[in-house]
Amino acid sequence: MNGIWDPKKLNVNCSGRDVSGMSQADGFFKIEPVTKEYILSQVGIKGDWNISEIYDGRVKLSIVLMGDSPENELFFAMGEGRLPCVFTIKDKSDGGMLGFSAQGRVWERPNIEKGKEYKDKTWVFLLPDYKGVLTA
Repeated sequence: MNGIWDPKKLNVNCSGRDVSGMSQADGFFKIEPVTKEYILSQVGIKGDWNISEIYDGRVKLSIVLMGDSPENELFFAMGEGRLPCVFTIKDKSDGGMLGFSAQGRVWERPNIEKGKEYKDKTWVFLLPDYKGVLTA
């Protein structure tokens, strides 16, 4: 593993359609857990305590697209229709990953901005049933 990430080796697919036009800005792709904790601990008034295990596999997927990406129209229509999307994520870089969700939905839509140049658009999806693994 050489520690160099190659964005060209990242493939994101939404219901059979490759997501194209991803921004080349830093942080254009991010997966973060909705609940970051694996356990929850509580203490009672007498010092008694308990630990609860949390099994929350939901993740938030953020994708930054260039303003003229054709997927902006697709994601806007999905959000307006509250339609799910089957997401597959493959990163073949060193230290890459594989991920899947059958019920991805638009969670946050971007602002609509017009100016001299197209503005990047950040789409945020909720993947409630995400399963992913890191690869070497």
